[in-house]
Amino acid sequence: MTDGRCGPTNGPNCPACRVLINKKLDKNLTSYQWQGRSGNIYCKKYFGKVSKGHDGYCGPNNGPSCPKCSAILE
Repeated sequence: MTDGRCGPTNGPNCPACRVLINKKLDKNLTSYQWQGRSGNIYCKKYFGKVSKGHDGYCGPNNGPSCPKCSAILE
């Protein structure tokens, strides 16, 4: 889901950047969303994208995010 580099157009940010204060990200996260260990944003809602190794839910800690949560990182 990422090319392994941290940056604004490379998908999720790296673990070091996740601990920095990010006003834009904090503003866009709601009470039911969080940034998982993978760096993606998750909300645990079912969005129906079932595939090998993924149950169709957004998170909780890995796998693809739903379209709404993915848009927060873009």
